[in-house]
Amino acid sequence: MKAVSRLTLVFAILLSATAVFSSTDLKPAFYPVGQEPQVVVAADFNNDGKLDLATADFTSNDVSILLGNGDGTFQPALQFSTTLGAQALGVGDFNGDGILDLAVAEYGFNASELAIYLGNGDGTFTPGAVYTSVSQPYGVTVADFNGDGILDLAVANNATNNVGVMFGNGNGTFQNPTTYSVPEPERVLAADVNGDGHPDLEVLAYCGRNPNTCQTGAVAVFINNGSGTFGKPAYFNTNGVGPDGIAAADLNRDGKIDLVVANNNFQAPSTIAVFFGNGNGTFKAAVNYNVGSGPAGIAIADFNGDGNPDLAVANTGSSNVSILLGGGSGKFKLAETLAYPNGSLAIDVAANDFNGDGAPDLAVALCYANEVAVQLNPR
Repeated sequence: MKAVSRLTLVFAILLSATAVFSSTDLKPAFYPVGQEPQVVVAADFNNDGKLDLATADFTSNDVSILLGNGDGTFQPALQFSTTLGAQALGVGDFNGDGILDLAVAEYGFNASELAIYLGNGDGTFTPGAVYTSVSQPYGVTVADFNGDGILDLAVANNATNNVGVMFGNGNGTFQNPTTYSVPEPERVLAADVNGDGHPDLEVLAYCGRNPNTCQTGAVAVFINNGSGTFGKPAYFNTNGVGPDGIAAADLNRDGKIDLVVANNNFQAPSTIAVFFGNGNGTFKAAVNYNVGSGPAGIAIADFNGDGNPDLAVANTGSSNVSILLGGGSGKFKLAETLAYPNGSLAIDVAANDFNGDGAPDLAVALCYANEVAVQLNPR
């Protein structure tokens, strides 16, 4: 057998370190969903121990549920109708029956609502309470903000420039919201950024503190006082306009939560902004990395198995996903770009192990194609 040179081995190692999903001929599988899915989430909706997918389908006014087979494939979508255009999804057991429920943020031209759908345990849902206290709800997040063991909701109300926090009653219903002012909120995330055990709120302000100039977007960070109430926000500039996606994790492994924000930049040369946390609810100045055009959804996972968090960014303008591999210090390198059909508009991405092999896979919401692309990790 011909000997393999050391140089060849080094090259192969480097290649495997910089190419994850495209290092094989394994192609994505495409699953039809409703019209113009806005987000995709992964969870076990029918309690069979296998991950399923859900999309919020804006134009067809519905939610699509794709039940997982456990081998990385999914069954045809089950759909239930929403009253208005489904924009965002919150997942949690809202009534304490051990079955996952959905909070669906919906809006149309002249109306908005937050609708609760209670899970039946088989991947289907029963309509529950409906709340009209929201206004163009662009994002929703789920957490126990007041520490009573019951899940609560926070909703980004773009039209009224605030975030509404709704405490759960434990039976699938929620109390009237307490609102906190944020200019042009796009997305809202719950993450404990000061290490006190209480989830804080991170809200994307599309044009920062001053929508009139719109020079840069910002993350508005609300610190939880421990009772589910929040003080005035601190703003951290993203060095890019139109932040349209946010995720949180300890990126540099220092025990402190960091943030990643996608800067749409009106689909001009686009970036993500990485904020390293100081552990007290404040963040260092953003470090920006180039990605595809019009980035939106972000997923964080260890895609190449080196123990360091990596990033997947869905790019609406270029219809692709940027994979950035982390080196453990919080620095990232663009490793590969996963391309989808032109004009399909990759708007969101979820990362989880769909086939049970221990490696995180990808599910990508293709808004204009009305599909979810599932890309298995060949690691």
